[in-house]
Amino acid sequence: MSSLNMKKLGWYSNALLMGSMMITGCENPPSSIYVGNTAIDVNLPSSSSAHNAVCDPFDSTEVGLPENKIWGRIYSWDPWWNPETNSSSSTPRAGPKNVAGYISEGVMLDVELYLNQLNVPTRPFDQGFSTQDALILKTPRGDTLYEYFALQMEANIKIGSSDTAGYYQFALITDDGSVMQMDDNGVFRNIVNNDGNHPTKMACASEAVYFDSNTRLPVKINYYQGPRYHIAMMLMWRKVVDASAASLVESQCGKSGNSFFFNSNVSPPVPSANYTGLIGRGWKVLSTDNFLLPAEHSDPTPCTQSCFSDNYQAPNWNTFVLSKQNVDTASIKVFVGGSQLSSSEFIYDPTLNAVFVPGFRSGDVKIDFCVIPVGGGGGIGV
Repeated sequence: MSSLNMKKLGWYSNALLMGSMMITGCENPPSSIYVGNTAIDVNLPSSSSAHNAVCDPFDSTEVGLPENKIWGRIYSWDPWWNPETNSSSSTPRAGPKNVAGYISEGVMLDVELYLNQLNVPTRPFDQGFSTQDALILKTPRGDTLYEYFALQMEANIKIGSSDTAGYYQFALITDDGSVMQMDDNGVFRNIVNNDGNHPTKMACASEAVYFDSNTRLPVKINYYQGPRYHIAMMLMWRKVVDASAASLVESQCGKSGNSFFFNSNVSPPVPSANYTGLIGRGWKVLSTDNFLLPAEHSDPTPCTQSCFSDNYQAPNWNTFVLSKQNVDTASIKVFVGGSQLSSSEFIYDPTLNAVFVPGFRSGDVKIDFCVIPVGGGGGIGV
């Protein structure tokens, strides 16, 4: 492991010393995390691993078993930061034009990223990243990190509970660029290349990979987001007849546009006919039970939450769609204005994945619930 170059990390040491001075207007402000760069790593006590974890920042609806996750690193590239002088600049630098540039020129934040799946349809992204300790990731200048960042991710891919053995073709739908590599006899090589600055775009593999129940395919997926606000990051596959070129033809491969696959002007984003056509032709987003953590990052696993709270501030409706799927019905607790309702005062509809409160008139609503992890306890992916 390389030693720390404190000149190169001068802004980091200053941030630690100044702490909360970098954030104003907040009571008990969260601290910034600025550790590491592309050339070094920093040893931390093992007890801090859970606190330095960023868990599913894109809030996927599926929750898997502890081992059913993707591991990764987060990189920050700030156009208004001069790495030579370790100071802010009034003139922005020209940004990299590919994911390799964002990683090689960026600063690796000293956090570990855990994702349940890669299922982020085109949508605005401005909430940034926070750790288990609610520390907000910042740029060198102290701004919340939600643009000009890269994710470097690793996982083992397998067939899940609803998949069968056969040949599978991969695809990435992303905004901006992404690259997927697979392990080919000990050497990682590109299988999907969707790199570069572009709106939401689909790129497909030109080959198929055979999977059976014993297959564990190591993959690396790198993604970057350039200027704000819209992002998209979806890893898809479909089962094909065989590995021939004729089986791999897909009319939407290479197509792009901010509204081509999803209408992001509504929340949640609404699929377009182009996307629903993909689903009709057998494409689907990989489920959380299609992923296994790489062995070197599987113990301990800090992101194991399986119970959640959804909060609705003074809603004008009485039906509340839950943020996660595979809900354990017996775990649902509904609170209106701070008072818990009895089980006879609400109805859970599994088809809509929603709680209906017939007598609701006004007040804040909080719904606590747990999920049955996909891949365990009979849970199924959606």
